[in-house]
Amino acid sequence: MVNLSRAAVTSVVMACSVTSMAVAQAPAGGSIRGVVYDKEFNAPISGATVSVLGLKAKVTTRENGSYILPNIAPGAYTLVITKDGYTREVKANVPVAAGQLVDADVTMAGEFEDMEEFVVQDVDLGKEAPERQDLVVPTNFEPYVIIPPIEFSLRLEAPQLLDTIGVEMITRSGAGDAAAALLLVPGATLQDGKYAVIRGLPDRYVATLLDGIRLPSADPNKRAVKLDQFPSAVIQGIQVSKNFTPDQQGEASGGAVNISLKDFPDEFYFRVQTAVGFNSQVKDGEFLNYKGGDLGFWGSNDVLSTHPDQNGESWPNNPTSTEEGAAPLIYKWSTALGNSWEVDDGVKVGAFGNFFYEQDASAYDHGQLNSLEQAGPGTAIVPEQYGVGDNFKTELYDVTQGTSSIQWGGMGSFGIETEEHKLGAKFLYTLLSENQAIRLIDTRGKDYYFPGYNPDDLNGVGHDQPDAAPYNRLETLDYSQLSTESVILSGQHKLSFLDPNSEDSERSGVFDLLVPTVDWKLALSKAREDQPDQTQFASYWIPDLQIAPGTIIPQQWVAYPPAQNAFVGWVQHINYENEEESKQGSFNVKLPFTQWDDREGYIKTGSFLDLVSRNYRQDTFSNGGDPNTTYSSAFNQPWSAVFPSQDHPIYQSQTDISYDGTQDIWAAYAMIDMPVTETFNVITGLR
Repeated sequence: MVNLSRAAVTSVVMACSVTSMAVAQAPAGGSIRGVVYDKEFNAPISGATVSVLGLKAKVTTRENGSYILPNIAPGAYTLVITKDGYTREVKANVPVAAGQLVDADVTMAGEFEDMEEFVVQDVDLGKEAPERQDLVVPTNFEPYVIIPPIEFSLRLEAPQLLDTIGVEMITRSGAGDAAAALLLVPGATLQDGKYAVIRGLPDRYVATLLDGIRLPSADPNKRAVKLDQFPSAVIQGIQVSKNFTPDQQGEASGGAVNISLKDFPDEFYFRVQTAVGFNSQVKDGEFLNYKGGDLGFWGSNDVLSTHPDQNGESWPNNPTSTEEGAAPLIYKWSTALGNSWEVDDGVKVGAFGNFFYEQDASAYDHGQLNSLEQAGPGTAIVPEQYGVGDNFKTELYDVTQGTSSIQWGGMGSFGIETEEHKLGAKFLYTLLSENQAIRLIDTRGKDYYFPGYNPDDLNGVGHDQPDAAPYNRLETLDYSQLSTESVILSGQHKLSFLDPNSEDSERSGVFDLLVPTVDWKLALSKAREDQPDQTQFASYWIPDLQIAPGTIIPQQWVAYPPAQNAFVGWVQHINYENEEESKQGSFNVKLPFTQWDDREGYIKTGSFLDLVSRNYRQDTFSNGGDPNTTYSSAFNQPWSAVFPSQDHPIYQSQTDISYDGTQDIWAAYAMIDMPVTETFNVITGLR
């Protein structure tokens, strides 16, 4: 028997990497069913919408009030139930097990509005009416109070289409951050699980604000803010505007999301919260990670990093392979303390502080990432081929992924209030560290083109075409940190000394000016994303090949570098950091008035300044030009596991991306909100 090196018989073919279509294949799911009842009459409610927070699953109740949500992946979920005329209901922690049916009945309370007293008296025709009718109030009357999840009073007063959710609604829903809380707002969704989408318009048309301040972004491709970095522990409420008015940011043409930070309380407040979680997808001993991939208590990771000082040398301390191991514990805790004091007659000062910490983990296997193509209308959809003739690759990947994260930070606020003035200062810092291991394996491409293929059968189907859809393996190890910090100074002033109306003044009959108000903000904010190293390893595998009786080329792994870049190898280490800083100020003057029907409107004007600077750096290191392009081992013994111990020099690329940029925005506006009738306002202006 003669063993030959494959390098002497076949050549390495570069494969093209393209964007693929993703098809998720979840494990066997369960179902949620139930009946929605009217709380007052205990009658079923038809036409109510039942949706699963965080998923696209949504159904409408039948005439008997029943519903069923099928094919829900195992886990604990929050249901959101809505119907016109009823307050929104949230049912948290609904457990779903694989192949099981869980019951979740819900009762909904009617939505009522307090109106003025309306006295009904019996009129006896032919007799004199009594001089007065007393209103009798039952002694055992108890008012029924409904706290709506959407703050309708603010919604009605706002000139724009506004939905607001408060801290109570966020707490009841179990939303852990601003991204999850946003899903409670009708018409609001998420892109990539992080970016706000309002009425279908993407982040390009949606402004994200923090206490009214335009936030910087560490996203390398767009100025869009990741909402999952703001935990619910620091959020007082979220206001979502669904249309544009001149006093909003110019980028808010599609809507705006304003995250309000907590303020100091009216009385002493102290709270400690802890929680321990469980994710059925995170299996202990099967959690995908890499050697040394555990995060430190504060989110540090010293394993993944680049080494410019070792240019042209091997990097033996950098892992390139995924491995399975113990999953991190899922838990979180937070503490908050605040109080306010009346230091003088009508003068109140207050302070509030908060610290939060969360460790999380998520994972999945049996996912799929498939690249398919269709030659024309009516033709079959088939796997896309990368290459020519009998030398091609496919991308029918089975995906396994493990993600662990640590997020911590804190906020503080201080303020002083009088009857006519309010001054405040707030500080926020958040740090999100994320560690991710991804493994993609393509064996289905070979099975598709050669049904019944067996790599151990030297005479079997497809064995004489080793380079046609070979098994291939891609691995990515990624560690990144995202931080946001902001200092906000603000003031609100009621200018009573400019009151145009004295106590004895009479109405003009058309317009009466009221006390003007002024508000201002100054802010210094910074967002930074740091990726010390993203490691990518790509190779494909050829089994034992019999080219003649008694002559076998042994099984081996072959380098699989990206074809679109001939200067990099099949191993890449990508390092980047992006920092954006914003210096911002705004000033607004509001002049309210009442018109001829005693309805209140206002004239508003103001200015805005935002000075933004960005520094972006990216470096790529790879083994381009490495002559050692094969490694002999079995398919279940990946090359990536031993690569760091071998001789593979790593070089820094000469075509990396770095830039410094600035953006200065100055804006001024004027607008008027004119009530014409009880139900019709004219809002117009210029920005």
